[in-house]
Amino acid sequence: MRLALVGKGGSGKSVVAGTIARLLAREGRQVLALDLDTLPGLAFSIGLGPVPDAGLPEDLAERREGKGWVLREEISAETLVDRYALPAPDGIQFLQLGKLPGHVRPGSVVAFRHVVETFRTDGWSIVGDLAAGTRQGFGGWAGFACLIGIVLEPTQAGAVSARRLSHLAQTVPG
Repeated sequence: MRLALVGKGGSGKSVVAGTIARLLAREGRQVLALDLDTLPGLAFSIGLGPVPDAGLPEDLAERREGKGWVLREEISAETLVDRYALPAPDGIQFLQLGKLPGHVRPGSVVAFRHVVETFRTDGWSIVGDLAAGTRQGFGGWAGFACLIGIVLEPTQAGAVSARRLSHLAQTVPG
């Protein structure tokens, strides 16, 4: 399973993502929990508590003239997960984009995006908690997913968000 959870802020995406990740892990699956939200949430939901910086090192990527930010060397997403993901309860591996203020750095973002786009190891389930709103989802950050879960409050604003986010689900292959 490769699941991206999107939705309105404060609707409970992190709680749903954490619950699903732990249930999958308790079934014996290898689970990578990706925290793409720059606000805290998923680490708490999977039982890690506060994690000051569980992101990827900034020096994995560099800015090159005419190319922008790129990885310094060829490195597989699997290697990045092996080296930098934090072990969490139930055997989950946890990796976060970074938290505000100050822990979201360009080099780290490039490396994290590499994981999101290329981690396809057989036998692994991926559960991603995306930031509130539509920007990350429509910006390709949910590209790892085969399934999009939309988490909303039962309000008129929630219905508007659902309508916008439902278009994202239509772009997922399969």
